Amino acid sequence: SMGDTRLDYFLLALLMVGGASGAVASVVLGHDVTWQLWLLVPFIVLLGLPHGCLDLAIAQKLRPLPTTLSLAGFVAVYLGLAGLVLGLWLWLPGIALALFLGYSALHFAGDWRRYLPGLRTLPLGLTIVAIPAVAYQQETASILAMLAPAEWAQGLAQAMTLIALMMGSLALCLLVAGWVAKRVPHIVVVEFIALVIIALVTPPLVYFALYFCVAHSPKHLQDSREELGLTWRGLCLRALPIWLVTILGALIAFAIIPAAPLAPQAATLQINFIGLAALTIHHMLLVEAMWRLPGHSHGNHRRHTAS
Repeated sequence: SMGDTRLDYFLLALLMVGGASGAVASVVLGHDVTWQLWLLVPFIVLLGLPHGCLDLAIAQKLRPLPTTLSLAGFVAVYLGLAGLVLGLWLWLPGIALALFLGYSALHFAGDWRRYLPGLRTLPLGLTIVAIPAVAYQQETASILAMLAPAEWAQGLAQAMTLIALMMGSLALCLLVAGWVAKRVPHIVVVEFIALVIIALVTPPLVYFALYFCVAHSPKHLQDSREELGLTWRGLCLRALPIWLVTILGALIAFAIIPAAPLAPQAATLQINFIGLAALTIHHMLLVEAMWRLPGHSHGNHRRHTAS
């Protein structure tokens, strides 16, 4: 519908302005992580986290949780899974990081599922995750080293460079082929190329903040909003309580992480990404389940009546 196209063009413009600003900022401010974190954290908190805040609403759509007990059960499973993920990060951080990057690629691939069938979206998801390592392999490795042991960080950054070069070419071929076959609108191809260029000219965290908050989250929120049959206002009201709890959790984590005063950057990165990892696992499972709902048109903007 027209409204969606207008939103798409607005977001694409925002992405390009953000990318240009990020490129200028990295020339002026250098490649130090501090300013990138200042940019990334507010963005992810304000724009990125809310799309996980609808998890409860999505779960209720999949399987109504009428009683307080069933609601408590959902919260318990949710927190239990988050605890398992956190445990894995503490116990085997290298493996946890590799898995996180892998399942993020799977999840991000969903951005294109209305245009490309089945697993053909996977190269796009892999490219999105791996591409920062092409122009910024060292920076990527040093960011990953705040999340896992140095040798894992180094190995993963090298693997990402290779994966991005192979998968990026494949992704572009798939998109262009889809465009030629009139299955993929031109704006989708332009957006993907814009993301690739942004990843090549801005530092990894700037690129990630732009992708996650401007390209990924709005699509996702729009999808969940249609699926749940909510207005934007209703959506905000549903997301607000969990959003506040998440922020509170992040603040508490910052207060209790032992290294926080000594290395605020590392602590901020850890809370940000390990927190995202702990919250995205169920988010991905729930969203996947939502996409599989009968009557879900794989995002082809069919209006659903709220049941």
